[in-house]
Amino acid sequence: MTTTPSGLPTTPESRLLEITDRYGAESVVGRFIRRAEPQIQASVARIRAAADSAGLAL
Repeated sequence: MTTTPSGLPTTPESRLLEITDRYGAESVVGRFIRRAEPQIQASVARIRAAADSAGLAL
């Protein structure tokens, strides 16, 4: 959720918008992404916290 499809860095917010724009807000993917957004954001936060605790830069 922190890189674009081409591998460039991005924010989770921008990545979620990109996915929704690509598939359409009312597609199965678009609906799922909106529904899963809180869990996706929480997952990114957990990974960032773990990386910080381990002294890793993301």
